[in-house]
Amino acid sequence: MNSRPALYYIKSIIVLVLKLAISVLLVRIAIRKVDLSELGRIYRTIDVFESAAIMLFILANWSFQIVRWGRILRSNRVPASFIETLKSYFIGYTFRLLIPGGYAEFLKIYYLNGKRRLGFIAYGVEMITMAVTQVLTMAVAGFLIFPKQWFFFIILAICAIAICVFLPYLRKIKSIGKFIPDQTLQYSLILQSGLLTLASLVAINWQYHFILNWSGTISWLSCAAAVIFILCSGSVPFTFAGLGVRENLSIYLFGLFGVKSSVAVATSLFIFSTNFVLPALIGLVFILLHQVKRRALPVPVHSIPPET
Repeated sequence: MNSRPALYYIKSIIVLVLKLAISVLLVRIAIRKVDLSELGRIYRTIDVFESAAIMLFILANWSFQIVRWGRILRSNRVPASFIETLKSYFIGYTFRLLIPGGYAEFLKIYYLNGKRRLGFIAYGVEMITMAVTQVLTMAVAGFLIFPKQWFFFIILAICAIAICVFLPYLRKIKSIGKFIPDQTLQYSLILQSGLLTLASLVAINWQYHFILNWSGTISWLSCAAAVIFILCSGSVPFTFAGLGVRENLSIYLFGLFGVKSSVAVATSLFIFSTNFVLPALIGLVFILLHQVKRRALPVPVHSIPPET
């Protein structure tokens, strides 16, 4: 059995520590602009109805993503039950936070039944359709926030649409098509995944819009334009899940619409905690329970022969 050298793990630990240090530094820079007394005044006005509304939007975001993941799994002939789909969804968030940049989320397929090759394909389809949808919405949002760069965003939108059109033709390439099930990368699946991703983005935007309007006024469309850029910052590879970059970007983008820095930072940290950290903690529980279940093997019982 081949084992990786100790130097490999040392380098991985060093890279992880550096990314965490960068994220902490960026968060510290953002928090310096936060007026804690003002935040206390704002959040003391929250009532039960507002808390329930935010929780509803959080659950809606999770639901849209779970349905999307389940739909893609079924299209790739992965025999996963609803419970397995639910568990792997939350476990994916756990692995996304364990390794900065979210590149370890694919490990959630190891908690599904069926062939892992089909699970890899399902995860790839999910990432591609989700990324294309986010890029397309970011291109639309760019026209509102950065109108002078309209040409760049037009090119970005054309590229996203071209990828959607080209994806189903990958099955016709022999070296690729033999590994892909017939129902994968159909236009109907791309459309369904894109719409569910869009619905998830809308649910997250409602959370931002709801919280930001506690202490100020920002239109839903302006909030949505800023949110899509903020969410895409989670893929920055040199930070821990975009932490720090997200908060500073929130200050800049929401500041364009008159939102105070303290409110922008607090809202960004709250959304990150409820929509990313909380599902990661739920996934961690599923991982621990899964390990306990695997270890709890039945003890064989041997019959005792009668005494002669």
